[in-house]
Amino acid sequence: MTSNGTRSIWAIVTVTVVLGFVAPLPGCASVGPIAPVVVSDVKSVAGTWQGVVYEPGSEPNYVELTIREDGSYDLVSRQAIGESRGRGKIVLSGADA
Repeated sequence: MTSNGTRSIWAIVTVTVVLGFVAPLPGCASVGPIAPVVVSDVKSVAGTWQGVVYEPGSEPNYVELTIREDGSYDLVSRQAIGESRGRGKIVLSGADA
C-alpha cells in the first residue's frame, strides 16, 4: 500500500505519460518520436482516456483516466497483482496558464 503523497505523484506521472502517448497518436499503429503536447485548457482534454503504460521491469499497467472539465480526475490502474485507484485535480501552470 502506498501513502497518499506517493500515490498523488504516481497519478501525476501516469497522467503525463498517458496524455503524452494518447494525445499525439490517434489512429496510429506504431509509436515513433513523441513530442510534448501543449494543453492551454483542461476542458480540451476532458473525457475518458484508456491505455497501457509499460515501465521497465514491471507488468503492463492498464490505465483508465477520467478527466472532468473542472480539472478533477479519477485514475484506475490494473495489473495482474491488483488494482490501484487515485483521484486529484489537474492544475495548469506556465506562461499561458
